Amino acid sequence: MHFARLHISGLRNIRSADLSFSQGFNYIYGANGAGKTAVLEALHVLARGRSFRATNLDQLINRNGEAMIIRAEVQKTHTQHRLGYSRAGTGNEFSVDGQRGGGFAGLAEHIAVQTLLPNSAELIYGSPGERRRFLDWGLFHVEHDFLHKSRRYTRTLQQRNAWLKQQSETVQIKEDPWVESISDLAGQLSKARANYVDRLGAPFRAALESLSSDLLIDIEYDWGGLQSQSEVQKKMSESFSRDVKFGSTQRGPHRADLTVNYQYSSDESSGHDKAQNVLSRGQAKVVASALMLAQVELQRAETGEGSVVLIDDFGAELDVEHWNRFVRALERLGCQVISTSTEPPNSQSWLNDVECDVFHVEHGAIVASKSK
Repeated sequence: MHFARLHISGLRNIRSADLSFSQGFNYIYGANGAGKTAVLEALHVLARGRSFRATNLDQLINRNGEAMIIRAEVQKTHTQHRLGYSRAGTGNEFSVDGQRGGGFAGLAEHIAVQTLLPNSAELIYGSPGERRRFLDWGLFHVEHDFLHKSRRYTRTLQQRNAWLKQQSETVQIKEDPWVESISDLAGQLSKARANYVDRLGAPFRAALESLSSDLLIDIEYDWGGLQSQSEVQKKMSESFSRDVKFGSTQRGPHRADLTVNYQYSSDESSGHDKAQNVLSRGQAKVVASALMLAQVELQRAETGEGSVVLIDDFGAELDVEHWNRFVRALERLGCQVISTSTEPPNSQSWLNDVECDVFHVEHGAIVASKSK
């Protein structure tokens, strides 16, 4: 899939812009504050329902405006879709092919977007929640019922936690009326994630080898205290008294993690540690990039559709050799790439042999330049 066209109005300092993208590399450059990253934000909002720079979508609306509008044409292998999102005040409006409604999930099912941002190393260093979101985003695009499973678990978890908060520590509660339902849903969600991590392993190792052959990294799914599919209800039951004490569910998919392990050498007896405790920031970004490439590869293998890769501040933090390797990997995957930089493309040596469409941004105005 790829974005064919994009319209933005009233988003940050972009009053109005219409862009046509190539299926391959697209390079947007301009000074800091010119508005180039706002283009990526617009695409990210359509695909994921949130900005990667702001906690509230109202912050994206132009300070002199009352609304923002984002529209895009998305081309897939056999279909084309027109997507729209607008926000005025606290009101949202969504549309797919002229039909209103559906929310962000209705938009996101047509758009698979991966991001490589200056803070991408936080996928390794950050909280388990960052890595759970990474897994769930990948699962959303390869398993049609995953969103339903996730929402059912979240709703049941909230209900159980509300019930637990009502219980007194001094009252001896012998039975948990929620144990069967929460265990069943936790098992379904955990199994889906664990299977996904297993399938992600091979493309991740291949991607990491292509970027940095000297890093030995393994990934595995941490069940959040449940250990395995067969242990779910047993572990949930064992945790009941602790759950009552704290007024919340202490084990389950909401406590799970994607464990990224660093192995000190190819000798298995050499030991390992969590990657976040060992890797430099540059190395962590290499591993995060490999995880992203693996997710793109797995999605293409399982759905037949590619992903769009958004890169903010192209060239940041990685050295020239790693960027060269990363660009070659993107070319092999046939991804549409939409990237930003403060530097013109002829200053980026890793783009020397890459055909790309170029856009220059100045004070919120976007002009298409000659293709490089």
